[in-house]
Amino acid sequence: MLTRIPAIIKVNASGQLLDARIVVSELTNAGAECFVNRFVAKGEPVTLVFEQPHHFAVKGLIVAWYTFTTSTRVLGPDVFRYRVGIKFQFASPAELEALKNYRSVLQ
Repeated sequence: MLTRIPAIIKVNASGQLLDARIVVSELTNAGAECFVNRFVAKGEPVTLVFEQPHHFAVKGLIVAWYTFTTSTRVLGPDVFRYRVGIKFQFASPAELEALKNYRSVLQ
């Protein structure tokens, strides 16, 4: 069972890619909280991309952010200075089902 997984947050407007880490228990059907190493503005549309245990992507909106202790390390030597909350946005019920299936693989 995985407890933390790496992810990429793609900022949709700029195409910027940000390294992120997610605690599996903080990934829900409604959204996720992520550790990131760069600032992302509240209200920014993003795509959250996972490659482990297989490729999966979900669209969402940054709904919260706050600074995190700069000395904190999450899953490796990288320093993550921010936490962001992402509220997922689904274009269809099938996208929500795909997320549920992905989450079940992580359990």
